[in-house]
Amino acid sequence: MIIQEAKSKGLFSEKAPEGTRSAHSLAKELGLGHYTIAEIIEELGDSLGPITSYRFGANATNGFTPEQQAMIREEHERRKLKKTH
Repeated sequence: MIIQEAKSKGLFSEKAPEGTRSAHSLAKELGLGHYTIAEIIEELGDSLGPITSYRFGANATNGFTPEQQAMIREEHERRKLKKTH
């Protein structure tokens, strides 16, 4: 039971590889709120490819590769342009 709880909290997750970032970190860089980054990620859906959970410090959450981050940034830029037209 204790091991299962530790697994659910991500204590056994692999440390995030270099260049991999959490949605929180990426949102902070882009000046976006949690809801907005989550909306972009959901909209991109399967086009992002597999998303893996990694350990970032003491927490485990989804990690995004540099390629996935580029897709998220592009979608964010597309949305910004759409608002200005």
